[in-house]
Amino acid sequence: MTNKKSARQAFVMSLVSLLLCCSMLMGTTFAWFTDTVTSTGNIIQSGTLDAELYYGDTADAINNDASEGAIFDYELWEPGYTQVKYVKIVNKGNLSFKYQLNVIPSMAVKEGEVNLAEVIDVYLFDATATVDRAAVAAATPVGTLADLMADADGAAYGYLLPAAEVATDDYTGEDPATGEVSYCIVLKMQEEAGNEYQNLSVGGGFAVQLLATQYTWENDSFDHTYDKDAEYDAAPKADVSVMPEEELENVSIPLYDYVSFSKTGEVQNGLDKGFVFKTTETEEEAAAGEYATWHADFVVTFDKPITTGTAGLAGQYDFWNMDWVGFEAFDIDSGDGVDGIPANTACRLLYGKGAYVDYVQLCRDIKVFNCGVFNNDEANNGTTITVELRLYETYTEEECEELFGYKSVNEETGNYITVGTYTYTFGK
Repeated sequence: MTNKKSARQAFVMSLVSLLLCCSMLMGTTFAWFTDTVTSTGNIIQSGTLDAELYYGDTADAINNDASEGAIFDYELWEPGYTQVKYVKIVNKGNLSFKYQLNVIPSMAVKEGEVNLAEVIDVYLFDATATVDRAAVAAATPVGTLADLMADADGAAYGYLLPAAEVATDDYTGEDPATGEVSYCIVLKMQEEAGNEYQNLSVGGGFAVQLLATQYTWENDSFDHTYDKDAEYDAAPKADVSVMPEEELENVSIPLYDYVSFSKTGEVQNGLDKGFVFKTTETEEEAAAGEYATWHADFVVTFDKPITTGTAGLAGQYDFWNMDWVGFEAFDIDSGDGVDGIPANTACRLLYGKGAYVDYVQLCRDIKVFNCGVFNNDEANNGTTITVELRLYETYTEEECEELFGYKSVNEETGNYITVGTYTYTFGK
């Protein structure tokens, strides 16, 4: 009995001692062996896909920026006439890309109309080849200019790696060109073209468009095929067609001044020529693309000086519920006292007038824009007017705040793309 009591007391004392020890340890820390390794300088940075297109008259002088001028601009074509041009595609970035060269008509040709593009053959040569009349005669054309305008697969296509000094991948499959690639493009009017092709133009001209998108070259952790389904992101465009003559006869146009955007009181009856611009994207497609906030504007140029009030542009804006509105040629200080528009001076229709139409609005509200040109002076006969529908790039709100101190998407960067064009020569 005594032993049991002593054992119970010993157990209780041990338990109390244990609790006291635990309470004394509370608030203290244990010491462990430790070490630290820090990986610094980790980088996540996207590469740059930057494609540029240049042209020239010889293989050694392909220096002209194709975004700032026409590659083909001869105006007196005849059967057998041949024009040779060289183009160069340059990879200015550090990512590989696949490219496609397209020929885009600036204006649709009405069904049944004679089209000069049908009798202009297109030849494609390597830029290092000797290209003379005999070489062209012996070659097979890739098609007519009309064929290439209708071909969604492009006139030329291929792959281009970045320049050797910036290429960083280790994929050793195919071996595309590096840095740049050049072609010789030859246009030749067929000798068999008859008299019906006299005094014609290729619609309202055409554009040579370079499309580029990423190419399956750079490796990721698994292989180089992660971007094999990348598709070209073509720039927006507008279809342009000729208005029926009967729709122009009874058009009454109140004239406005370009500078003040105010009515002059005069009325122009009828138009020399009318055209229709139609957007090809829906509002949803426009809103999802990179051009959503870019400003849409019409730009007018004459190839010869125009006197104020003798010629101009008229338009019918559906989304403003306006009737026809005409704009006269206006005064520009050319420095030599000339009254009117000096040759090749670009005149914007909306910008600066407090009116902003972005690309989404263009696709949502306007959809169709009817416009035309008028001439009140025979002295202007032979003068060519060009009207372009352009999209002007705008800064983002964040960029605008950083540059100008306020948030806006209406400040322009100065860059633009042309999505539709027509030309007309007075007196023809």
